Amino acid sequence: MRSLLPHLPCFSSVSKHLSFTKASQELAISQSAVSYQIQQLENKLGFSVLKRQKGGQVELTERGRLLLQEYRSMENSLSKVVESLSPHSERTNIRLTVPVDLGTKILVTKLKSLESAGLIVDLHLSDTTVRLKESNFDMAIRSDQNEDGVCHESLLHSPNVLVCGVDYRAKNGVPSNKVALDEAHLLLRNRKASRSWSSLLQGTPHTLSSLKHVRELNNSFALLEAAKNNMGIAILPRYMVEESIAQNQLCEVELGDAAIADTEFFVAYETSSVTRRWASLIRDAIA
Repeated sequence: MRSLLPHLPCFSSVSKHLSFTKASQELAISQSAVSYQIQQLENKLGFSVLKRQKGGQVELTERGRLLLQEYRSMENSLSKVVESLSPHSERTNIRLTVPVDLGTKILVTKLKSLESAGLIVDLHLSDTTVRLKESNFDMAIRSDQNEDGVCHESLLHSPNVLVCGVDYRAKNGVPSNKVALDEAHLLLRNRKASRSWSSLLQGTPHTLSSLKHVRELNNSFALLEAAKNNMGIAILPRYMVEESIAQNQLCEVELGDAAIADTEFFVAYETSSVTRRWASLIRDAIA
């Protein structure tokens, strides 16, 4: 591994620009020197990392793409360590991507305590899962563990509840069991893929696609407003509906034969001593 290190900056630059010429300009060395570094790297590895094409075009091989991904991950981890060791850096800025509802209702309220602990968090709110190793984010909070090469630590279990508007309940009634859900007006984020609803419907004749009265709203805040406006029944995190239930805008729907599964959230990061410390600070703030 140590013998490869002198060649990797050139490889990274060529991969970024997909050009030997632009890499030589960035590194302020000759193009022949860049070519020599790549040749030495491939000789030591025993396989090609780049495909040379006509017109000076360059393309990564599959092995080259994997090597670049790991090298950039190593660079990123080292950069974090160096920044944390700097005598002039008492506080650290990180970029954290979080689902919209969790970020808005939970994480935003914890930013001041995290800053007091020396961690300044810039929040990116999105319900699209970001692949950390291919992004410029330092960490992510997500409800799955589907990215290889990334550490996922359990952060919290979020209870979910079935809710509807008070007037909806008075006018339509509510189902008393899972089978009767098919007769209710249901509010879903995605009728093709919903872990909460799919889990709830297990053991019934119903599937997401067979439900008769469904309205899709692809955002938790839209679901909340639709439920408050008596448009149907929704599954939402308890942290989103507690205030509305207390104000008698929503009521909880209890099924006699089922409970709503919790959602487990994980804090995801590329492993290093620094990111482990950041994860610990985030866990402590949310606990």
